[in-house]
Formats: sequence, structure tokens, C-alpha cells
Amino acid sequence: MGFDRVVEFMNEEFAGAPLFGRRPRIIVVPREHLILYDQAACPPDVVELMGVPATQAVVRNLGLEPYFFMSMDDWKLAHGYGTDRPPRPKPLYVNIGSGPDFLPRPWLNIDVFINPNLAEGFDTEEYDVRPGLRFRDGEVDAIYSSHFLEHLTIYEGFAVLSECYRVLRPGGRIRLVLPKTGEIIQRYLSDRMDDYRFIVPELDTVSSQGLKFVMLFFGGGDSSRNFDTYTGHRSCYDPASAREILERTGFKDVCFPELMESEVPELRGLDGHHLNVSFAVEAKKEGP
Repeated sequence: MGFDRVVEFMNEEFAGAPLFGRRPRIIVVPREHLILYDQAACPPDVVELMGVPATQAVVRNLGLEPYFFMSMDDWKLAHGYGTDRPPRPKPLYVNIGSGPDFLPRPWLNIDVFINPNLAEGFDTEEYDVRPGLRFRDGEVDAIYSSHFLEHLTIYEGFAVLSECYRVLRPGGRIRLVLPKTGEIIQRYLSDRMDDYRFIVPELDTVSSQGLKFVMLFFGGGDSSRNFDTYTGHRSCYDPASAREILERTGFKDVCFPELMESEVPELRGLDGHHLNVSFAVEAKKEGP
């Protein structure tokens, strides 16, 4: 099957707003044709197709727009169509990129790896959210995500936030907790990276501020998860950039509440991860 027969679902089906003048797109192909194509057979802007699993295959191209390749079956699953699952219980609150920091019911915790020994008594789903969130349009009441967005590239982050916008009900809110990038840089410039030894004790093993910064901000990989891939930070945000990417995704009323505080009761008191190096941002999907 050549690319001339590939079905492209543009941002109306996938992402809510342009990023730097371009739009993410999702390209859906039959599962049996989800293979590594020769570069010669690709459109001229496609450089490399990485990953065979349908829900994880990503194309990197020379432009600014990411391509997510997946089968039609997986696209339907990601968007909640053509499945036999019963309606989700209400209210539906979703914690994206939970790691081991699960939130109690009625929260649903999603991560690419769920440790079953820690997940007992919590509602969890294990999958990669980058190709799409497995909810119908407007099905989710609120979304929370703590120290997850920086583990995605800026384009993956934009795509995931676009999916958050799609699945939130009108008027629904999202809360993100992110590292204080500016503060970390200031401590690097003032030779104070050792202040972060409580997060990365291995900072004691190197002497230069540069290596300490790299270990803190870009260190990654967790052998306990049996991952061969890098799991550290791929992007960084400050309040201004967090506001911009949320607004580009379509969110309104961006605000920066204090940690553990929120005008929305269901988003209050959730933050518990590295509070002294974090900031919170909330935004609303347009609607009542």
C-alpha cells in the first residue's frame, strides 16, 4: 500500500489548533500495512518512521508538524468509537501520566506503565497517550497531570493537550503541575545545583554545575520498568510558555493558582510531587 492511499485525518479529527502555523495530523492505515516504509516511498518531508507498535509509531519530518501513524482499529479505540465498552461512570476525572502517584476514585489514572503492586484499590489504565486519549469527545469532566508534560517533546505535548481539549466537556478544566524551569536555571547560574540533591542524590557523584544540571533536568531511564527508551525530560516550561501552549491548543482562562489550591473543588489538594520546585497552571475548555 503506497502513501497515495493513506487516509489522513487532519487536525479537525485530532488536534484543536495550529502550532507555529502548522497542524498536527494523524495518518490512519490498515493494521496489516503498518510497516516500516522505505524512505523513497515516503512523502518528501518524511524523514524517518520509528516504532512498529500501532499506537506508538511516530514519524519525524523536516517540518514542524508531527505525524502519528496508527491503524484504523487503534484510532477508533483511542477515540472511543466502535468499541463495546459501557459508558464511563460519572463524574469522570482523569490523571494523565500518573506514574506511581495514583489518585483515589473517582479518578482514573493513566500511564504507559502501571505497577500492579502499587495500583491495587485504584482505577488505572495502561497505555501510551501520545497517539490519543481513549475517550469520546466531551466525555471527561476534569483532567490533572503532574510532572508529565515535560517528558514529551513540545510537539507531542501539544498533541496530548489537544486531545485533552477534545475529550473535556465544555467548561471542563485541566490542571498541570510542572517544574519551575526558570528557578532551576537561576540556581545553575548561581552554582546552587546541590540544592536539588533531595531529588537526585546522584548529584554528589559529579562536581561541575553543568553535569549536575543535565542529571537533574535530563536524567532518565528506570531499569525497574524494563524500558530501553529514554524516560527523562524532553521539554521545559515556565508560566509564559505553559500559557502559550494551552492557549494555542484552544484553552481559555489560563491561571496560576497556588499549589494545592484551586477554585475547582475536584482539582484542590492533589499536588504532592516536588512541591518546592513546581508551579501549577489551570485552564478551561470554552463552554458553560
